Amino acid sequence: FGIFRLYINGFCYGEKAPEHSWFGGVDYGFEELLNNKRNYDNFFENYSDLEIIKAQWHFFCVVPFPSAAKKVEMDNKEFLGISGKDFRKSFYSFRSEAHFDDGSEVFLFNNDKLVKLLGYRDLGLDETDDVIIGDVNSVIIPRKEFYDIIQKSLDYILSERDKAIKICQMY
Repeated sequence: FGIFRLYINGFCYGEKAPEHSWFGGVDYGFEELLNNKRNYDNFFENYSDLEIIKAQWHFFCVVPFPSAAKKVEMDNKEFLGISGKDFRKSFYSFRSEAHFDDGSEVFLFNNDKLVKLLGYRDLGLDETDDVIIGDVNSVIIPRKEFYDIIQKSLDYILSERDKAIKICQMY
């Protein structure tokens, strides 16, 4: 337990209140990012941030647990000019590693030189069952700078965990 927040252009994604958030997988997610450093290099330059978010939502959230047949259908459908199969591997989602209590989602796109972070808040569904998107922000930063931040964050999380374990062992 703890508070996990990501800031993009000064806008907070995650829990704003002092209550604890669940983020058991954050250290694993950060290690995965640091070890793989895989390129998610389709930045979708021809699309707005909102179009990217809507496509992602329609791909992953409309049918969160698809049957095998539905998965094949989605893999063959086109999203932002590429097949669903390729779309699925076009970015990293922080939601899979941390529970954002405020409905936030943050995506990472990167190539050899740059990282783009794209955050938004899912505000629920409208009367047509389409997602309502709010608080859209993105930033592009040098890749090395981003991964240095991730490494420092991971070091801090592991240090705090080690301190907590030592305190628990005292009792």
